[in-house]
Amino acid sequence: MSTFEKCKFSILFKLLFVDFVVLLFLHDIRKQAIRAKK
Repeated sequence: MSTFEKCKFSILFKLLFVDFVVLLFLHDIRKQAIRAKK
């Protein structure tokens, strides 16, 4: 595996990880918002 491929892979992995964290964060905010409305 070349250095470029490793770099590309790590960038993809980081993007996926960030997406996952953002989704969890948004889900948490939504739950709190629903709880606040009640």
